[in-house]
Amino acid sequence: MVSFIWCSPHLPFRNFQMIWRLIDMWFYANNISKDHEILWKHQDWRTGLAEVRRSRRLTVSFVCTVANYEYGFYWHFYQDGKIEAEVKLTGILSLGALQPGEVRKYGTTIAPGLYAPVHQHFFVSRLDMAVDCKPGKHTIRLLKLMLKLKNQEKIMFTIMHSTHRKRCLNLNLKQCGIVRNTRTVNRTGLLTGYKLVPGSNCLPLAGSEAKFLRRAAFLEHNLWVTPYAPGEDFPGGEFPNQNPRVGEGLASWVQKNRSLEETDIVLWYVFGITHVPRLED
Repeated sequence: MVSFIWCSPHLPFRNFQMIWRLIDMWFYANNISKDHEILWKHQDWRTGLAEVRRSRRLTVSFVCTVANYEYGFYWHFYQDGKIEAEVKLTGILSLGALQPGEVRKYGTTIAPGLYAPVHQHFFVSRLDMAVDCKPGKHTIRLLKLMLKLKNQEKIMFTIMHSTHRKRCLNLNLKQCGIVRNTRTVNRTGLLTGYKLVPGSNCLPLAGSEAKFLRRAAFLEHNLWVTPYAPGEDFPGGEFPNQNPRVGEGLASWVQKNRSLEETDIVLWYVFGITHVPRLED
């Protein structure tokens, strides 16, 4: 889903819907194209002439019901080649009971005798990159990772590159990831690529000795990079709830020290939210 896509406003997109059930999770899928505000606008101060272009985006979405929560996943494809991922959380709160006069410091009292604990949600986007690649060509996909913009002399910025297999992105430094094709250039002679731009995010509010990190070690970093390999589909391993081994999944795959140069690259972006319940929830 990270390949380039161009959505023309004149394409006859059709909406479709699907509903299916898998184990104890319900899914609702939808595909829709619609107007999305301004794509481009400019007014020439010399002539006073103004032009504007409307934006149209294709949205592929589905809703997944897991226990008390509904998660809405939205992939937005824009006409300028941008792809935006969005997750919406809804559903009902999971509550705990309180004794008369009791207050829990790790949650929010939402009604007499009831409180909702503070908690976190985490998601992983597995992005099998294909930047300007022909079908079947899997050896021309990576140049470098990690684009960092660093303020210098208050008004100047420089671009710094480094390659890592795992990394915590510093959102205050505007860090992001970039994947480039090493053999294809654009009209200015620069290598073509896609940049991963993080939105709001968080890391687990837990110490390194927390037991859940034994089976969810991928939460320790929010960006992982691996070469594509059959069977490496799930960040926590295939059966994280039953697996007694520690560090299954991404944490063990990156230890193989496989080459990331000119190969089929997979980005794993981990993002989450800390939910402090409100009465309105």
